[in-house]
Amino acid sequence: MAFERSYTVGATPTLDVSTIRGKIDVSVGTADRIVVRGTATVRLGLSSPTEAYELVKRVAANPPIEQEDSALRLRPPPAPEEQRAMTVAYAVSVPRGTVVRTNSDSGETTIAGVSGKVSVRTESASILVRDLSGDADVTTQSGSVDADSVGGNLDVTTQSSRVSVRNLGAGLRVRTQSGAVEGTFRGQGNVDVGTGSSAIDLVGVNGGLTATSNSGRIRVSGLPTAPWQVTSGSGSFELDFDSNAKLTLDARSGSGSVRVDGSALQGSTTKGAASGTVGGGGPLVKANSRSGSIRVGLR
Repeated sequence: MAFERSYTVGATPTLDVSTIRGKIDVSVGTADRIVVRGTATVRLGLSSPTEAYELVKRVAANPPIEQEDSALRLRPPPAPEEQRAMTVAYAVSVPRGTVVRTNSDSGETTIAGVSGKVSVRTESASILVRDLSGDADVTTQSGSVDADSVGGNLDVTTQSSRVSVRNLGAGLRVRTQSGAVEGTFRGQGNVDVGTGSSAIDLVGVNGGLTATSNSGRIRVSGLPTAPWQVTSGSGSFELDFDSNAKLTLDARSGSGSVRVDGSALQGSTTKGAASGTVGGGGPLVKANSRSGSIRVGLR
């Protein structure tokens, strides 16, 4: 059963959405209003109460929405029997400058177009953030994370999720135990990625870098304008640098090989180590692997 409500707000309001199983979709609308379009859907199952349809009608007629000045809070139904009876989902259009906070256990979340800070929490549902002008903070246990064209800094924490970042305009921080991480960058910012056992694939890093994986493969390309530290237990490395890069290299593997492609390195190379300068020297690029191979590409 659908419902719709409209609220007058200022230019920089706050939207706070929480659901149990329900999807959350936030997009940009008019400058002075937040419009909430919701659906309350009867849940089928043994735990659903016999009067479920009547409860759905009651919630749709009086949805759990609160406004305080320019802050709007959307919630799941408060009563336990209502929560057993239905799933409530929200699609919300907001002013561009809205600060957005969302929380759902298993409801898919999409946030697009806003310039205010974004914070997203889920337990097991997928998350998509795109076309954001500000910073974003994402936390999930096992839902996949996709971020496209985020202009500010992005911070992602997961347990076992895949993290895919495209066209990032600033810095990136990712922590995951077993989800692969891939990212492309269009702006300058520091990158800090740590995984337990998954691959890391980063293209166009422009800034400082810390990349750590216990056993996953690491591939990074870009321009070190601050120190890089790349560390792995048993995974292999591939590091490729822009043609105008100026850096100081220190790459070492305990039992794997170290290979330098290109002739720009002024220094020494052995089977398990390579060190020296490129372009007269610059930020330190330190790569260490206990047993994985390391390849360094100098164009």
